[in-house]
Amino acid sequence: MPRDYDRILKENIGLFFLRLAERHLGLQLRKVEELKDKFQRTLEREPDFLRLVQDTRGQAFILHLEFQTRDEPRMRFRMQEYHALLQQRYRLPVRQFVLFLGQQPSRMLTQLKPEERYKGFNLLPIGSLPSDELLDSDIPEEIILALLSDFGPETPDTVIQRILQRLQQLSPDPLVLERYVHQLRVLARLRNLSTPLKTKLEAMDITFDIKKDAFYQEGRQEGEYQRALKSARTGLQKGLSVEDVAEISELPLETVRQIALELGLEP
Repeated sequence: MPRDYDRILKENIGLFFLRLAERHLGLQLRKVEELKDKFQRTLEREPDFLRLVQDTRGQAFILHLEFQTRDEPRMRFRMQEYHALLQQRYRLPVRQFVLFLGQQPSRMLTQLKPEERYKGFNLLPIGSLPSDELLDSDIPEEIILALLSDFGPETPDTVIQRILQRLQQLSPDPLVLERYVHQLRVLARLRNLSTPLKTKLEAMDITFDIKKDAFYQEGRQEGEYQRALKSARTGLQKGLSVEDVAEISELPLETVRQIALELGLEP
């Protein structure tokens, strides 16, 4: 499931990257060049988002973004690996941000000890961004991100309705709108908003091909979740760490910790 979130963010963020950089990352950029790198020799995964950029002062640097749906206790060490490889390859300064998509406040450490020679990464909780700022955009991919933002005094139902109305205004083509609805249904799971989203879609008579939705088989989804819980219990009983079990089972870290407590284990 995290791969679905990553794929959506990778596809969409490039379309409103300059606005994101200026408004929320504190970067003033003049030039941006996409980089497509995979560190297959050293790391099994590839960077989520990588760009060679130049700011308004003419200074070039590598900008690296990662997307996280849950806390990763070793995230700072992973970012350190990326940082070293990027510097070695491009011999340019590297700036890194982790965009956190989780529902609960992140407790990830972003800094290493001074002797570890890494300054850390910047954390941007998407849940801290005001939904109004994202909904004011004319870019559908940015509007979709409002589903994960700070709703303020508005109810989830109201925000969902505003998102759908904006997408309808900007996407008159039913096939294009269907693509955005699919993305909303995937991201809604991060906020437990699948049910209110479905209700709003039905109320607004917005249809889509449910077979294209990765989670359309609710019974199958529940079965997969139960299997993940069973796998987590087995892993914990065999002595695996909470962090390793969360990564293997793709369950939230807090869920695995709760299972550990139920089993009488030290999380």
